Amino acid sequence: MSINLAGASRVMTRRDLLSNAGCGFGSLALAGLMADQQLLANTVNSASESDSPLSPRQPHFSARAKRVIFLFMYGGPSHVDLFDYKPALKKYEGKNVSEVVDKKGARSVGGLFPSPYKFARHGQSGHWVSDRYPHLAGMIDRTAMLRGVYGHSISHAPALFELNTGMIRTGFPSVGSWVTYGLGSDNRDLPGFVVLYDYRGGPIGGAPNWGSGFLPGAFQGTPVRSKGIPILN
Repeated sequence: MSINLAGASRVMTRRDLLSNAGCGFGSLALAGLMADQQLLANTVNSASESDSPLSPRQPHFSARAKRVIFLFMYGGPSHVDLFDYKPALKKYEGKNVSEVVDKKGARSVGGLFPSPYKFARHGQSGHWVSDRYPHLAGMIDRTAMLRGVYGHSISHAPALFELNTGMIRTGFPSVGSWVTYGLGSDNRDLPGFVVLYDYRGGPIGGAPNWGSGFLPGAFQGTPVRSKGIPILN
């Protein structure tokens, strides 16, 4: 039997590769999709859902929310100007904070300044809301105000770490990492924890604010930028 070796010495081009193996790639992709959906008879899936760290898990309690959007407004407007009415600030206006409270490490620059905005009670709950938030005032009974939250550091980065991880030092999982660790992700093709930060730069302290700490790296947040390259390599 004669064999044509005319093209054997020629380097295979990309066109040749796709022409010769195209059907094979399609079959592999189809088999993979059918195996994922358990449409193949007697399929033994070596990469079962339990092998993936992001596979969905059942919660300990019945879920009351489908999705969570955590708005961490670093550099946002002061709560004193929005919904945390502080009438005592008028009494101590112009005084240094060290003259009013015993706060170690407080900077003695300038004086206390009351909010320039007007406050009024709204809704059946009677929450104070400034005139800067007229629409929020109309739905204030649908919000939950946490007034017992405080921090252990007056420095920006440790305070941010404490809010996002519960600790003032690095090396601990963020709240999104804990949620992903406990519940997994319903979509195997998308990350379970996404971070959308200002394209001009993230918060002070950087990635530890959404990092996984001592948990596996699969549970850390995936930053997505609103300008330029969406996901950095």
